[in-house]
Amino acid sequence: MQATCLNCHATSWVQGHWRRFENTIQTTNADTLAGTRIMNEIWRYKFAAGLDRGGFGNPFDEAIEKKWTDIWLLYANTIRFASAMGGGGDYAVYAGGRYQLSQTLLELGDWLAVRRQLFPDKLEMGR
Repeated sequence: MQATCLNCHATSWVQGHWRRFENTIQTTNADTLAGTRIMNEIWRYKFAAGLDRGGFGNPFDEAIEKKWTDIWLLYANTIRFASAMGGGGDYAVYAGGRYQLSQTLLELGDWLAVRRQLFPDKLEMGR
């Protein structure tokens, strides 16, 4: 792919672009992992049903699970696409990108924190 870029761009530009893109992949992977860890805790404490409903569970049918899905399916992929195709810019930041990913990750964590306070008995049962 870099050979294609080199048809129009200098080597230093292409190398810089790929370094930025690799950084984007690392950052979005870290954010996706953080969201998945929160979601796993939500499932562990039975704040959402997850897959353990007798083998018939759907990990994408509850509102909080949809927030988790948005992190990796929509926002992380939008950021990666924008970074790969145009180096990022406003599209990767605001149009379904970094801002929304960060906001949704915070909402996921806040959702869990509220339930920890409201339902401390579930925390004991989930251990």
